Amino acid sequence: MAQEQLFDLQAMLQKYFSPCGTCPQCGGTLWSHIGKGRQKGINSPGACPSCGYKEPHKSTNKPKTSSDFTAASRKRTAVDYYLARSVFANDLVMGKDLGNFKVETKPQKELRTMADGVINQLLQGKVVHSYIGGAPGVGKTHISNGIAIAYQQRSGYKAKVMFVDWRELLDRQKRGMDTPDVRAKNQATIDAWATADLVVLDDLGSERNSEYNLDMCDQFWRVREDKSVVTTSNVSIDEIKKKYGDRTYSRLASHAEGNSIIVAGMSDQRNY
Repeated sequence: MAQEQLFDLQAMLQKYFSPCGTCPQCGGTLWSHIGKGRQKGINSPGACPSCGYKEPHKSTNKPKTSSDFTAASRKRTAVDYYLARSVFANDLVMGKDLGNFKVETKPQKELRTMADGVINQLLQGKVVHSYIGGAPGVGKTHISNGIAIAYQQRSGYKAKVMFVDWRELLDRQKRGMDTPDVRAKNQATIDAWATADLVVLDDLGSERNSEYNLDMCDQFWRVREDKSVVTTSNVSIDEIKKKYGDRTYSRLASHAEGNSIIVAGMSDQRNY
């Protein structure tokens, strides 16, 4: 029985561990764990089952160069810009990117294909006005933030991107009239409209009609007329034109040919 247990132990040892050297303390065999997350060709530190000796961890990190520090600084600056200038209805939006966008059905694939086309044009330096319309829950917010994040990353974090939940911004403007910190945050967002490489304008048309809201929309499109914007909306193009007028609609529609999509026949994406 003891011999069978010994064989079982050896079989388990060989299944999950591999020999990687000789123990400097007792001369026994060192064994290295075969983990799923282990980098290819790099053994984890060895250990001796006889005396308990463990090898120290070996660093596989290469010394950082000045270009590494520059890239890290650029990434930090780009991410800080995105977080500081954006306005979210909830923090969950920040975690929505192309990597976790569900792509199974034909409408989902069409939406993803459109997104990839927009990103490629942005990386080529083209001005893009993309309009993504459709019912609530079909993935408009998810894919639009995914476009922004992918553009930021693929540009080497040189692109300045921001996400603006339109209704949330207008509501914050009202709440911030008597709150200096909120007012300053909102003004930083509005000032960035003129300089950002890409603005995602999410949920346009969901706000109530008022002169103030219409003036804000006009202000946005005046400064973004020849700068890239991804707009999402639950209302139709005809309703956008009727609500904001011909001038705003003309600015939105410029650079939009081939970059827009009306999402239909798609299940609710908000749980993904």
